[in-house]
Amino acid sequence: MRAADILPIAERAKLIVDIDRWVLTRVMSVLQQQRASGRSMRLFVPQSTTTLAAPDQAAWLKSELTAHELPGSTLVLETRLDDALLFRPVLQVFAQAMAGD
Repeated sequence: MRAADILPIAERAKLIVDIDRWVLTRVMSVLQQQRASGRSMRLFVPQSTTTLAAPDQAAWLKSELTAHELPGSTLVLETRLDDALLFRPVLQVFAQAMAGD
């Protein structure tokens, strides 16, 4: 199965935030391992606007970055352009929350 087949089902089952967080956690583990090996890398990770709109997503992500001892610059979140244009205010709130202390 492809992600394109699974993601709509996950959205309908209200599991997309859990899946996106699992992916982020796995990516951060890989980044942490690479950093420990002396290799610096940046990974691009697709995320749904549903996840980015979750009220606690920015706090959760900041906490995970801290727990994995990673700077935010090692992780680039991606979303579909159509979604970004449609949900611009949601993404602005998320970005502001990530930038704040």
